[in-house]
Amino acid sequence: MLGTGHTRIEALLAAEECGEVIAECQRLFADEASAHPRDKPHSGTRHLEGLDRRIPLVGDVLNRSRLTELVAQVTNWSEDPPAPTQVSLRSPEPGFGGQDLHRDTVESKQGERPTAVTAIIALVDFTVDNGATRLVPGSHLTNESADRFSGRRRSPQEIVLTGPAGTAFLFSGHILHSGTENQSDAARPALQVLWRQGGRHRLG
Repeated sequence: MLGTGHTRIEALLAAEECGEVIAECQRLFADEASAHPRDKPHSGTRHLEGLDRRIPLVGDVLNRSRLTELVAQVTNWSEDPPAPTQVSLRSPEPGFGGQDLHRDTVESKQGERPTAVTAIIALVDFTVDNGATRLVPGSHLTNESADRFSGRRRSPQEIVLTGPAGTAFLFSGHILHSGTENQSDAARPALQVLWRQGGRHRLG
């Protein structure tokens, strides 16, 4: 991962588990009494926060060795494995989800371990049309400013992370990345997990 700044885990969730997580998220959207202050049930890209504490299956997924061992290997932080600082749902509706390329933390230098790592876990198939994440391989090792990509400009080196439901895409928080516009006729839900060096779980 250190070379390109990203990797993937195939079938971290089974298809039926993806369906279960989606159903639980729909239940949370409808249950205003249990809402998190940072939930956004009515936005173009709907959000739910603190899902590892609100949906048992999500907590289980984040403790699966295929994920925890990879995160520990990539980060090499003192905490092994590190605890996530944010676990959320992002679900862009049709016509939404497009973002400028950005980083989740500041640029890093050649050979440095990341100070933040992000995982996007697809709950439906990720395609080039439904708002899948794009990123610029290797950009975690450059000082290229994200400002040059304002207005949703594209990089000639960018790729789109596509794959079946249940795939986890793991990448350095220093890498240039963003959501793309959902041009399909259905929502594109995914779990978004962030680990920060020295961070404590703060969105329970």
